Amino acid sequence: MKKLFLLLMIVPMIVFGQEKTSAIISVDKLYIGVENPITISSPGKNNENLTVSFKDGVTKCTNKSEGKYILIPSGKYNKRVADVSIYEGDKKLSTIEVKLFHVPPPVIELCGTEVLQDSYSHKEIFNLRICCKIKADISGIKTRVVSFDVSAVSANGTSKKVNAVQTFSSKEVRSLIKRTSQGDVIVIDNIKFDLNGSKSWSPVSISFKIK
Repeated sequence: MKKLFLLLMIVPMIVFGQEKTSAIISVDKLYIGVENPITISSPGKNNENLTVSFKDGVTKCTNKSEGKYILIPSGKYNKRVADVSIYEGDKKLSTIEVKLFHVPPPVIELCGTEVLQDSYSHKEIFNLRICCKIKADISGIKTRVVSFDVSAVSANGTSKKVNAVQTFSSKEVRSLIKRTSQGDVIVIDNIKFDLNGSKSWSPVSISFKIK
């Protein structure tokens, strides 16, 4: 009788253990509106037989045999989490909850010089650039500065300005800079940038003096 009782206890455990199937993905967070590469897998399963279901955005398969996909969350309904489900045929193996984040705003800074300075010569200014960078580990992001305004403010407070230029080496900026004197202040503001095709303006302004 004891043997029969133990056998009845063990059999359900074996059955449940066989039925329990899980799948995993390589990330626990996704960024809204951009491509998020992920890798899926399931122990003992062939990736060729697995599919991804992601109802909160777009799904692209980049390499089925390696379980590689791209997810692009839409950001609809302002959800903070989303479900990623892994299937083998019609059988759902697992549903994983991932957190959703907005892409952080880009960092706007001066480039073209090894060390940032408080002042620059005319020649040094013409080699400067305004750079736009995302300080986060996010792939699929393309960002660039589209245009910016440059103002020259003299010691007596008078100022001159050129609008919507793309480089410091442009004819308008060169003309403005050449008319400045030592101690005058250059202000760069109204910086327009492109983030994956979407245009926006940065609240950041950059200033330095003329050597």
